[in-house]
Amino acid sequence: MPDAYLDTLDPLPREALWRRLISDPHHPVFVVEDRQQIIGFCDLARSRDADSKNSTGEIPAIYVDPGA
Repeated sequence: MPDAYLDTLDPLPREALWRRLISDPHHPVFVVEDRQQIIGFCDLARSRDADSKNSTGEIPAIYVDPGA
């Protein structure tokens, strides 16, 4: 993600959002570590498509360090 975009984000609302998502047992968040350093994460959610079945999901966010 470009630094110019990241520089426009207000970290406080993002922190509140991720705290809520991480604490929700129905919203899994996976973190990838390498040598005790976080190199990526993704979260899963139920599909927002109106015609989806309960077993259908989506990945709303996936981020990985480009160097990894």
